[in-house]
Amino acid sequence: MKFVNVRLLVGDIRAAIRFWRDVMGFRMSFGDEAMGYAYFETDSAGVELMTGPQNRPAWQVRSAHLSDPDGYLVEIYSQLAGAEAHQA
Repeated sequence: MKFVNVRLLVGDIRAAIRFWRDVMGFRMSFGDEAMGYAYFETDSAGVELMTGPQNRPAWQVRSAHLSDPDGYLVEIYSQLAGAEAHQA
């Protein structure tokens, strides 16, 4: 499963940066706490998931779950092979 892009709105930017950088192991490529944003490189991060990757044929996806500092459940997913991507 590969992260492509995620945008999260958070209540505490410092806690979010600590979580994604220090806990999740993502490299912060740049950011500004005063302005309230950060960008992370996700290609080499080791992640301990709350729910490991599972195929969900009814949804036509493979998904996994983790939690952020605000307590939000974050789902990441990719389309199963042969499944049509849903358009927003």
